[in-house]
Amino acid sequence: QAEAQKLLAELSQWPLSARSAHGQLPGDLVTAMKLLSAVDLLCLLPLGATALKQGRQEPTPAMTEHKKLEAYLANTCHSWTCSKGFVPKAGHHDIAPTGSGKLSDKLCCDATCALHECGFGYVENEVYFGNVGSTDEKCCDLSCGNKAIECPVGYTITDARRAKAGVNATDCCSPTCAVAVCVPPLAFPDKSSSKLLKVSTDQNVCCDVTCAGRHCKDKTAHIREKLSMVPTSDEECCAPTCETFEVPNGYERVPSMLKRMGGDGSKCFQLKCGDADGTYGYQCGKGWKPNGDMKSCAKQPCTDDQCCTKTCEAFTCPPDHAKDEEQLARWPADTDVCCLPSCKLHTCGENYVPGSNLARNTTISSEDEVCCDKMCSLYECKAGTVRIPGSEQVPGYNQSICCEHELCPSLRTNLTKTETAGCNLPEATEESCEASYTALFNNHTNATEYNRCSWDSNFGLCRLADTTQTASKLPTDCQGVN
Repeated sequence: QAEAQKLLAELSQWPLSARSAHGQLPGDLVTAMKLLSAVDLLCLLPLGATALKQGRQEPTPAMTEHKKLEAYLANTCHSWTCSKGFVPKAGHHDIAPTGSGKLSDKLCCDATCALHECGFGYVENEVYFGNVGSTDEKCCDLSCGNKAIECPVGYTITDARRAKAGVNATDCCSPTCAVAVCVPPLAFPDKSSSKLLKVSTDQNVCCDVTCAGRHCKDKTAHIREKLSMVPTSDEECCAPTCETFEVPNGYERVPSMLKRMGGDGSKCFQLKCGDADGTYGYQCGKGWKPNGDMKSCAKQPCTDDQCCTKTCEAFTCPPDHAKDEEQLARWPADTDVCCLPSCKLHTCGENYVPGSNLARNTTISSEDEVCCDKMCSLYECKAGTVRIPGSEQVPGYNQSICCEHELCPSLRTNLTKTETAGCNLPEATEESCEASYTALFNNHTNATEYNRCSWDSNFGLCRLADTTQTASKLPTDCQGVN
């Protein structure tokens, strides 16, 4: 057939003069005609028509064959035109009715998908209309109404989508409000809400408006505790603002709260400084006196420092001072007015022990008599005693510290203790004997005693003075005597 087609292509360009003298077609063309089928020979019809128009009176053998071919094809499905929705069967040129049969769609044509009505779970697709077939599988697409398709939670197949093509959840499922994201002031609806069944993710469709998104009318403001609540009306969300409340005595409006919810009014106002008698406004603490100017407090809350004057009662004395209890009501308070110094701050005067005041740090006074220890030089000794030597340098103010026997001064300055016990002094003279004393141990008193020496003129000896005589005994506790 390929060779015959080639010959026919060449023939279409041959002039009539190329034919043989006997009016015959070239032998090669005849060969081609023998090789071609009835369908292929139809291509020769235009050639025959052309030859007749150019004056050829006698049909050629080829034309005779053509007429035979036409008569043959007239009785086959080649001459049948298929109805809409049908296409010629394969090899329809060679299909002919038998017996008394006639040409028909049933004999000559195959039904296409254009005639097929898709069943449940399928939808038509024009792409398949030219296909030969009559089943859902060949002619239709699966629809989203197919029961095999399951949507994820929060998704659904709409009625409109069920009639459209789709093979999986991605093709068929649409999100509902159950998967919507609600951004404040909108809130996700309650799980029982019918909104969750709506096919949408639009916040305006799916979400509820909270109080934060509601409008409060003039002189009302949102109730903070209800901002996240879903109300049934604007009134549920709003309350009167502070500007609607009357200002009580001793208070003033809080500027930042003017347009805000007033509640019970406690947050709408702030104290001012009080009046002079403390009836309205800020109440001064104990030990403070009202200034009485009822001015605004520069810093809230008001304080004693802003609204009051401190009295001595509230004044704190500096270290080493004590509060003067007689001055508690005086104001304005300072150290000089309210406080008394302690002995720690006092300087002891002459005849008083320097620094002895430090032993009385908490004693309140500035007097030597109260704060300082006296020197012995100020003490009056009892009869028969005298102040000890250097008493002006000895701290104390009592008999035992400051005083000694009246003979002690003489013992220290006029008498000399013997080197050994007794008065038997070698080379003694009356003068040296009378200026001496000796130390003897008394077994009866178990103590050492000092006794004067006395000159015995009869024998020219220095002897122990008569111990029975009081004047012969000397004190043993004199300062500077051992």
